[in-house]
Amino acid sequence: MKYLMIALLSILSLSCTKSPEKTPQNFAEKIVAFAIENSDDQFIELPELYDSLTKTIPDDKDEKTILVQILKKKGFKITNWGRGNWPPLGARIIQITLKKDDCECTVNKMYYATMDDSLYEMRERIKCRASH
Repeated sequence: MKYLMIALLSILSLSCTKSPEKTPQNFAEKIVAFAIENSDDQFIELPELYDSLTKTIPDDKDEKTILVQILKKKGFKITNWGRGNWPPLGARIIQITLKKDDCECTVNKMYYATMDDSLYEMRERIKCRASH
C-alpha cells in the first residue's frame, strides 16, 4: 500500500508540473482581454503604450493602432471609424469601433501636442460593452 501511494503521488506531482503551454501575452493584450471580459463601458487609457514621440499624424490609410491590431487578431471587425479634435482645440483623436458577436469595443488613439510643437505624444484607450 505504501508503494502504491508513492507511485500515485509521483504521477500526480508530474502532471502538476507540466502545465499546458500558453502563448505569453504582453501588457496591451492583457488590457484588451480585461476590457472584453469586463465589458463595463469604461475607458482604460494606456498613456505609455508608445515609447517614443512622433513628428507627424499619419493619413487615414496609414494610421496604425496597437489595440485595434490586437482586437483584429481576436476576430473583431471594424464597424465604424472617425477622426477629429477633442475638445475642439485639444488633442487629435482617432476613434475606431469594432465588433465581434455581442461585444463592441471602441478604441481611441490620441495625439497630444508637446512643448516642442513639432512632436506629438501618442496614447490609446479602450472600452468594451455588450451590444444589445
